[in-house]
Amino acid sequence: MRRLRSRSPRASALRALALVFLAGLALYPLRPATAGGGESSCRREPPTSMLERAVAWLESRQHEDGSFRSETYAILRDGDALTPFVLGALLDVPEEHFPGKKRVIARALGFLRKKADAEGVLGRGDPIVLEYPTLSTALAAICLLRAGDAGDRDLTTRMADWLVRTQLDEDEGFERDSPAYGGWGFGGVHPKGVAGHMDLVHTRAALEALALAGRLEETTRDKALHFLALVQKHPGEKRPQPLPPGFERGESPPYDGGFYLSPWVLAANKGGMILDETGRARGFGSYASATSEGALALLAVGLSPSHEKVLEARTWLLSHPGFEPPGGIPVDQPSPWADSVLFYHASVRARANAILDLPGDWREDLARFLSMRQGRDGSFRNEAGHLMKEDDPLLCTALAVTALGKVLGDRGPGPQ
Repeated sequence: MRRLRSRSPRASALRALALVFLAGLALYPLRPATAGGGESSCRREPPTSMLERAVAWLESRQHEDGSFRSETYAILRDGDALTPFVLGALLDVPEEHFPGKKRVIARALGFLRKKADAEGVLGRGDPIVLEYPTLSTALAAICLLRAGDAGDRDLTTRMADWLVRTQLDEDEGFERDSPAYGGWGFGGVHPKGVAGHMDLVHTRAALEALALAGRLEETTRDKALHFLALVQKHPGEKRPQPLPPGFERGESPPYDGGFYLSPWVLAANKGGMILDETGRARGFGSYASATSEGALALLAVGLSPSHEKVLEARTWLLSHPGFEPPGGIPVDQPSPWADSVLFYHASVRARANAILDLPGDWREDLARFLSMRQGRDGSFRNEAGHLMKEDDPLLCTALAVTALGKVLGDRGPGPQ
């Protein structure tokens, strides 16, 4: 059994798929990206100092209306997605490290309330360039629910109603044998039966929002678990694993407890293809950021940390430690995913490590990783991260702040 290598004909097919996928993301750079504050400070600092400088930089980027808006990517310029994304990171920062927290949080929450439409949805203000409606709405709901203002109850109810309606199921044109069934996609913008960009990230965010809202009903949970079983390659899953065109199907993939990202947008999977000795494809390989997402999704849907599926994901993460490169992502594939997902991986991996109570010195490793990458102004930016928009210092710094919170021992909001 081996992973697909970068120079094979099958790798060329994957590369073509990746180019189609990336073209569809509509990155629309507004201007050449520049470093948030210059080169890395290249010195070790205590995590508290790194956190305080990063938070101060984020605070300086808040607009008067309370929003956080990208200066790098047009698709994030309206603030619908980035505002709840940054706000979610800032909500976890203790006030002793964030003197202006109450003011910044209040202004950002006010922006979210104003931007939600009649259904409670964010990200649909521009009919041409949608701003990730599912992610924007789910993250905004989480922020509003965590803030705990009783006046937001009607709004968060509408948000939860919309998330329940947009789960990919029979009402959305998907039968139970579809690989997309039970997950969430971009957000109710495609014709029935078309999932668009659907993956574990959208699904995990929707599940966490619904769990926090107390809206994870049994039917929703059952559908979500059906989806999660496929991307975990669980042995009880009878649906065939999806394969890109040009691959001959082999046996079912081995169950290792790990996850891949999407059974629908195949070029989004960064772990390579598992091949048997004859060159036939068995399925997509597990990798660390997807496995972290999967573990968080399993907990959000209501499984206990001692459940077999959660324990298997935890075991996979234990067997793939470290933050660079992310475990399971081949470094020799045509698209430089290993370099592009560094901060996203650090953030979601830190969340999973903390809530799963992984042993070892991963906090020290993560602090070391971050300390070598912070700019002199306090911001973070991944110059090689354009595939995941990590070259946007606003997005990248929010990811780093989330990771730093786990370095300092915060377990963060767990499954509700």
